[in-house]
Amino acid sequence: MILALTGGFLGSGKTTAITEACRSLMDKGIKTAVITNDQGIQQVDSALTTSLGIPTAEVAGGCFCCQFDKLQENLQYLVRTVKPEIIFAESVGTCTDLVATVVKPINRLDPEVRVVVSIFADAAYVKGLIDGSLSFEDENVRYLYQKQLEEADLIMLNKSDLLTTEQMKDVVGFIRKAYPGKKVNTISSLSPRDIALWIDLLKDFSIATRPSLDINYDIYGVGEAVLAWFDKELEIQSPTGDAIRVALQAIQMIHQQLISRRVLIGHLKFFIQAPGWSQKISITPTGASHSLRQPVPSAASLRMMINARVQTSPETLSHVVEDALQHTVTSMQAVLVPHTSAAFAPGFPRPTYRIA
Repeated sequence: MILALTGGFLGSGKTTAITEACRSLMDKGIKTAVITNDQGIQQVDSALTTSLGIPTAEVAGGCFCCQFDKLQENLQYLVRTVKPEIIFAESVGTCTDLVATVVKPINRLDPEVRVVVSIFADAAYVKGLIDGSLSFEDENVRYLYQKQLEEADLIMLNKSDLLTTEQMKDVVGFIRKAYPGKKVNTISSLSPRDIALWIDLLKDFSIATRPSLDINYDIYGVGEAVLAWFDKELEIQSPTGDAIRVALQAIQMIHQQLISRRVLIGHLKFFIQAPGWSQKISITPTGASHSLRQPVPSAASLRMMINARVQTSPETLSHVVEDALQHTVTSMQAVLVPHTSAAFAPGFPRPTYRIA
């Protein structure tokens, strides 16, 4: 059984690639499953994969390394109940040191599980780093980004469809020079052919030994702590049947308000679910988002989940999101019914196990 441990920075397209891979495998009658992971307890990704009929377990309230026992419990549960050929485990977008804290402990405890580490990177973001149009505002965050790529078995340069052939050539050359000896692949999460290539790479990959990262946990901890996490679940009610349009307008306003503050958006994820209709909308540092399915149906009410990861304070992020939601529902004569919410900065990473 393959455990496709999938990491990479926020907004790199990991979830889209995983869901498309699962759909492809299930269409061929191949059993698969997903383990989602987040510092918070309300996960858009879990809601999405569950809505698609993909067997899903989740590790909440901390990254895989700090919640290793929960990861192992979910892994064993899925193997026992689903009997999948491949399980995709998506780590938190700021998590690194996966080889020492996840791969090697699994190899010792469950040697029949073959772990492959795929690290995704947004090719358009890498291009921005090369030409100077984008940058990390905090060097500690840059450190996390670099360490993630350093321990990859497979580096997946995603969203290649957003760049020209020449631009991709520059990006691939840059990554190969920075991480010599790594298997570098270009991919679009929305391309069935590219997803098939990734699945083949996972099946064929083998490695005798992996070095653990030489990593400074003080820098790691600071890099995670400069990012704010905001999670919210709510209901929107519209007497005119415009609940979905209200949600879309609120999403647009949240995005615009954050851009106006010139803060780094790690990712904004929204899951909207109305009777007979659901949609995930994802906004990344490069501004890319999934196309909304048209036409948008009428709905008197909907459930909405928000996961926002932004380089600012939790208080500021909470204020921006809450203010945009309230302004939108008031202006469009709708009603907002809050369920749960949380705003916080991740705590210091303390792995359950670390094999150096």
